[in-house]
Amino acid sequence: MVVPLRDLSKYLSRRVNVINTVNVIGAVIETTFAKKTKRVFPKKKKGRDTGTDFRKFPMFREFKEETVTNLTCKILHHSNVAKDKWVIYAWDGTDTQPNAICSNLEDELKHPLPLQRERLPLSREILCTLPTVGSIFRIVFETGVQKSHLHLLTVGKWVKITYLRLKLYGGLWHGVFTCHTKLRYISNEDQLIVERQRLADERLSLISRRMSYLSFPEPLPITAVNHRDHVTPVTLMSVLTHSEVTAIFKCIVRVVAAIPCKAENLCLSTEKYKMRLTLKDSTARIHANVIEEDVVTLFDGYPDDEKWNRKLNRLLGVSDSNGSIGGEKDTTRNPPWVCVCLKSYYLSEDDIWGTRNFRVFDTKILEDSS
Repeated sequence: MVVPLRDLSKYLSRRVNVINTVNVIGAVIETTFAKKTKRVFPKKKKGRDTGTDFRKFPMFREFKEETVTNLTCKILHHSNVAKDKWVIYAWDGTDTQPNAICSNLEDELKHPLPLQRERLPLSREILCTLPTVGSIFRIVFETGVQKSHLHLLTVGKWVKITYLRLKLYGGLWHGVFTCHTKLRYISNEDQLIVERQRLADERLSLISRRMSYLSFPEPLPITAVNHRDHVTPVTLMSVLTHSEVTAIFKCIVRVVAAIPCKAENLCLSTEKYKMRLTLKDSTARIHANVIEEDVVTLFDGYPDDEKWNRKLNRLLGVSDSNGSIGGEKDTTRNPPWVCVCLKSYYLSEDDIWGTRNFRVFDTKILEDSS
């Protein structure tokens, strides 16, 4: 049936069961992502509305394997990260599950694990608009999928996305929008949205739950932090968006990479101890340096090479069956949740936020008691 554009809103309000006024631009968005024109709104089936079936719309925390899925999530941001390359940033208040890391640790300097799915990080201005708990889920677009109206997506709205492909990139979950994927806005009174929003609001309001579900009740006793028992842990997103450029934090994280990864490479040409750790929690990944006396604190003195490697193996989740750390082949590892202290600092007074860095301090790897 052909309906003149001027009568489209009136027609939809009669034919479609929606609570709020139909957003015509939103209707256009759903038809322009795919390669072929598709029906704006599917015909409503008689009987029970299966759209409220929670099993058909899993939460982020239920991702377990690379597959095709449906999602109910809130659009936080969308960005043109490169020529004809867009990313949608979505959120549902839950944490994606931690994944095993498979990479060559000795190749970390030349081919480091990515900090995010896109090549460049979001600006601080954008980061500060995002939630500090819950995973930020990136959605990229398959080559050939039309994106001409993507910039019209409404930030802050909950949507249903069907037939989205789940993929892993450097141990990070992301979605792939294909020619079969559909996105549509839904009413805030939809049962799925009411439940998702309730859980998100509850989590945001409780300080005791402002960490990954999988890191509670306690991180593994692999590290100890000095005199920080009274400090409440925060997420890495809280660290990134903190209002002051210099501050001290306690975080529960996984150490997914380290440079260097062998004791004999610890002292470089400068003859000073220096390391770079890649830290991850459910909200972000960051690089954190360990410098001079903090390296000594981390390894509890000056252990021999064998003991040093053994301690770092525990931190990185390298099992004994994998043998020595590093090597020519990729090593699959499952880093444990550990507690660390972080300190933020800047390198240049002319650009304090642009040169902001992080370092691990007051943190010690404990001896293996097993």
